[in-house]
Amino acid sequence: ENDEGTGSSFTDLFLVKQDKKLVWSTPNLLETEEKINTATNEGSPMMNSSFTTLYFTRCGNEKAKRLGCHIYKSKKTGRNYSDPEIIDLGGDSTSRILHPTLSEDEMTIYFTADFPNGQGGTDIWYATRESSSEDFDRPKNMGPTINTPDNEGFPFLRSDTVLYFSSDGHVGMGGLDVFKTSKSGKEWGPPVNLGYPLNSN
Repeated sequence: ENDEGTGSSFTDLFLVKQDKKLVWSTPNLLETEEKINTATNEGSPMMNSSFTTLYFTRCGNEKAKRLGCHIYKSKKTGRNYSDPEIIDLGGDSTSRILHPTLSEDEMTIYFTADFPNGQGGTDIWYATRESSSEDFDRPKNMGPTINTPDNEGFPFLRSDTVLYFSSDGHVGMGGLDVFKTSKSGKEWGPPVNLGYPLNSN
């Protein structure tokens, strides 16, 4: 069965390992117990800095019904994963909340969403919390320096100070380009297009 939205097979999470000679192994399903990989779409995975928690996106799929995407987390013990728990970031069952990336202490999550009170299209949002056992506070939009009336998404946080993301609203080379913004104090700077050869027409 194929996904009605894309016409392609549903997506699952896979794992590859790199050996000492920097050669990548053949991809294998992350797990086969249908805790993580289900009959719907899973994608955009990231592990926390201690590799004990997996964060990922799951999108519902039911014929003739608009179902959204939400971010889940699953604890990893050895090779086993716990039953995923949805992370409450607002929205409703039809909201598209996806592409998680977290700060090293897991107190801040950045993600893509199509919430109605954003800058337009999909935007990058963030939410904070006081401890890893608590829920995240109400999400905040990253604002017009990062987000445009078009689409921003696929955020990836590096060292808590550099955020890579894709946009078709900032001046680019064509379609979605990859940009980066750097944090100084509490402020994120203007996005920089990473240019050729990462971006193309």
